[in-house]
Amino acid sequence: MRHDEHPSKRELLDAVAPRYRTARGADKQRILDEFVASTGYHRKYAIQLLNHPVKTRRRQKRRRNRRYGPDVQYP
Repeated sequence: MRHDEHPSKRELLDAVAPRYRTARGADKQRILDEFVASTGYHRKYAIQLLNHPVKTRRRQKRRRNRRYGPDVQYP
């Protein structure tokens, strides 16, 4: 999977997941078939994503601890 394809798959998941959760029987199967065909995901992984979408996490900026105290630093 290329990095630039990732956002479009996520957008497709956001659009299809609510429709998949409210569908029944044959409609659910048709939606799943289309999702698998367009994303290339394995069927079981696609079912997992459609039932429980991954929440996007914001990256926290990691701060470094100071190595030297004020006694050692230049004035």
